Amino acid sequence: MSTAHDPPGEMLELHIVGNATEADRVMHIGRPVNGIVEVREWTPGGVQGGPREYGATPEGLLVLVERMARSRRHMTADVYRLRLWLGIS
Repeated sequence: MSTAHDPPGEMLELHIVGNATEADRVMHIGRPVNGIVEVREWTPGGVQGGPREYGATPEGLLVLVERMARSRRHMTADVYRLRLWLGIS
């Protein structure tokens, strides 16, 4: 949930470097609101170069990012920072 010090619409940017089987991803991740996190995701060759926008549960998004971290993909933010952002301890 947003707090008083978070500007409205603040997003965490997460760039995940691709590997041999998966493309790079750039995700803009909102704070959870009513149990849903808004995500804008760009990948090379995505739908006409625009972002894919979707809602995810904080836990589901964390599982996805943790899987990528375990496969040693380079990320611009670590899993701990994402946990804090999503309000998951």
